[in-house]
Amino acid sequence: MKQLIGFMVILAMFNSTSSGNIILPLLEATAIQDEGTSNIDVRSDIETLDGNWSPKTIGTVTIDYYASGGSSMYFDAINLTFDAQGADLSSMALMIYIQKGDYSNLAWEHYQLLPGLNNPTNQDASPTGGGVSGIRDVNPSDETQLSAGTTWGWINIPFDATSDPDYLVNGDIALTLRLWNLRVVKVQLTTHLPEPATLGLFIIGGLALLRRRRM
Repeated sequence: MKQLIGFMVILAMFNSTSSGNIILPLLEATAIQDEGTSNIDVRSDIETLDGNWSPKTIGTVTIDYYASGGSSMYFDAINLTFDAQGADLSSMALMIYIQKGDYSNLAWEHYQLLPGLNNPTNQDASPTGGGVSGIRDVNPSDETQLSAGTTWGWINIPFDATSDPDYLVNGDIALTLRLWNLRVVKVQLTTHLPEPATLGLFIIGGLALLRRRRM
């Protein structure tokens, strides 16, 4: 059923997309930390631009923005799973719509995209402490930090899902989005449409799948 739904979604996107990109369906989104409360479903909070910012406070989490570190008061990251059916795995981009939190160190306004779920890389690291790699500043071209509560808008994070086998779990795209002093209201994963020959094979395969299900 999942493969059938993925096929139908991508065909619809192909028919309506003029830019050559498609948006892949978000299957799961979970706020995580490694200290206290963990594995909270936040998918409904980050699917639409509705002002319903993630995270919410719950359990040991008493702060309403992500701040990866050693305290149980904060969620550290978001596990994201997307349907990869028909995707060009070598050319992908995660887009996140963000707002700055009010952490005491206003220099914190950072993020990192990691392959796989529950990726522990830099989970207790300071993004400004040095000695870490792969962590990005929301506003790297300006030495002035954003004010607390500033809505930055979209951040585009390109990546190649063929570069690490951990990007794929059971055929789906699996990501850990680690955040420092940021809220999120929407995420979406985009990819290029397959080349015509590849898309043709995909459609033929999808039609064959439909035929088998009817028999």
